[in-house]
Amino acid sequence: MDAAIYKANEKMTFLANDKEILRLYNMREMAQIDFNSGMRKARTEGETAKALAIASRLLNRNRPIDEIIEDTGFTREDIEALCNE
Repeated sequence: MDAAIYKANEKMTFLANDKEILRLYNMREMAQIDFNSGMRKARTEGETAKALAIASRLLNRNRPIDEIIEDTGFTREDIEALCNE
């Protein structure tokens, strides 16, 4: 085994036996997962808002609802709800 890998493995084994280090590591992992989840949610919400804006503009241009459904991926009910706003 490479000396650097061996040394890193020894350090990891040492740290893995420290309960406080493990707790901090797990907290950091959970925070990273929460952050990634939040970013995914924000991205999805942003994409939805953009699609809503596009659908609204298409409606204002009197485009057919079937075309708007195809272009945005929204359902007919979604588009009709926009019509009623």
